[in-house]
Amino acid sequence: MKQIIAIFMFFIVLIAALIVNSASGSASDQGQIGEVEQVVITAPDSLELHSWLHKSSYEREAPLIVLLPMMAKTHDSYDQFISALNKYLENNPYAPMHPPHYLALDLRGHGMSQTNASEQIVYGDMTADDFAKVPADVALMIKSVVANKEIKIDLGEIYLIGASIGANSAAMVTELVDNIAKVVLLSPGDDYRGLKPTSALKAFGGKTLIFAAVEDRYSAQSSNNMALTKTERCKLELFGGHDHGTNIINNDPEAMSKLIEWLMR
Repeated sequence: MKQIIAIFMFFIVLIAALIVNSASGSASDQGQIGEVEQVVITAPDSLELHSWLHKSSYEREAPLIVLLPMMAKTHDSYDQFISALNKYLENNPYAPMHPPHYLALDLRGHGMSQTNASEQIVYGDMTADDFAKVPADVALMIKSVVANKEIKIDLGEIYLIGASIGANSAAMVTELVDNIAKVVLLSPGDDYRGLKPTSALKAFGGKTLIFAAVEDRYSAQSSNNMALTKTERCKLELFGGHDHGTNIINNDPEAMSKLIEWLMR
């Protein structure tokens, strides 16, 4: 009889432990992912600009990482990056970065950022004058989020990550927004749809990381030109193949790891 009771008590304790572990794991996962809020603002030309704010699980001020997609892509092209950085921080609790806020945008003419008062604006029909508005759009979105005092942002740790047209825009945003600490350019171009980022990048006082693929020849040459122009506080990484923009980090685990490691410095 005592043996039966002992076995019964063992299973009660085991089941209780499993319930506690499951609840703890769920809370941890939920805290790591954080709440996602859609942010909508209106540009001066009445275009609705949409972004998605993944809020930090950290209770105090946390970094803000702004994510700018490449041509024809939307905010979700950075989902792999968000997942990879969250996983890194979860596995490295003493990393020098608190879980950040992520602000992932649909750029002008892309995704949900296509509607103004009178027409649809689609990237395939946009002119150089239309693309020239993108850096100001991004700056307006960042300032809107930073102005929201309910979102606890460490104003000394605002990072921009841009791909292709988003990379050129990210460099140019540094002239429009204060306190940008780091910029990551994935496959930038010397002149892409009229956006020329080199002078802004040269004047930028923060740290810069540039990624390009060697067979993506125009971007590789442009990246080398930019790195030569900005020899201080700038790191250039060239990868094999012909991947462009976010495809570099999404298709190459080494590239994703190098990006995350650089952000930790």
